[in-house]
Amino acid sequence: MPSSMERGDISQILSDVRRYIDDNLESEAPVSKCFTILPKMAALFGGAALHKSMEPEACATYSKNFTDILDRLEDSFSTLLLKYIRQKGMSNAEVYKEANLDRRLFSKIISNNDYAPAKSTVLALVVALRLNIDEAATLLKSAGYAISHSSRVDLVVEYFILKGGKDYNIFQINDVLESLGLQQFGSKSWQS
Repeated sequence: MPSSMERGDISQILSDVRRYIDDNLESEAPVSKCFTILPKMAALFGGAALHKSMEPEACATYSKNFTDILDRLEDSFSTLLLKYIRQKGMSNAEVYKEANLDRRLFSKIISNNDYAPAKSTVLALVVALRLNIDEAATLLKSAGYAISHSSRVDLVVEYFILKGGKDYNIFQINDVLESLGLQQFGSKSWQS
């Protein structure tokens, strides 16, 4: 396991990360106030009146039917993760070790297309694979997440992604998170 960064090394990074958080932290995440369920989907639920829109002017009008929506299904999280692992030329063992994840959890993720990992697990995998910001957004989206500017942890990870290069890892990010009093990656309370 890589050792922690030296105090001198972390002080400049910590200063840069704090500045990045201050510049990018939003007070609250934008919340969609639109809940629209297609009328054709109502038929699937016994004809119940499910079509409802809280703010019609803020919602896009959808004319797609349910079959069209299903045709647009994207790769599952586990399928996309395996594609990135192959693309980066890494072994499964390298990835779960670099992400500081338990081997059994990693096995569960890649063997079950319906498994929904915690956001922290996905972020740890983003770091392990050293994905760029677009790849990171795609992998997060496949698990139902996004990088949020209302989360300090997300901003720390985004900072390192945008900084780029191969000179960081999950353990260095954990040092920064610990210094900021934030939850670290790989701790048992975060993994699921």
